[in-house]
Amino acid sequence: MQYENPNLLTNTNLKRILLNSTSPLYQELRNPNGSGDCLVQPQIILDTNLECSGLECDLDNLRLVMVLENTTYYEYLRPACGTLCYYFIIGSS
Repeated sequence: MQYENPNLLTNTNLKRILLNSTSPLYQELRNPNGSGDCLVQPQIILDTNLECSGLECDLDNLRLVMVLENTTYYEYLRPACGTLCYYFIIGSS
């Protein structure tokens, strides 16, 4: 996880939630094995859009989600901007 200022841990304005066990995002991040145990992966890339569930539907953007209470967190890292704008000034040399 990227560095987070410890003073921000009590800030209620930060968008982080404990996912509900019925959430499709929870199911995807939990990644259960055949016996139902959670297989934690250091990085997960979602290849499909998932329906929101519960509190997820009220947020514009999630930054940090807790999958298993006090043990497993995932941080959303936005992709770097890959589109650059160029413009030409007419008459310049």
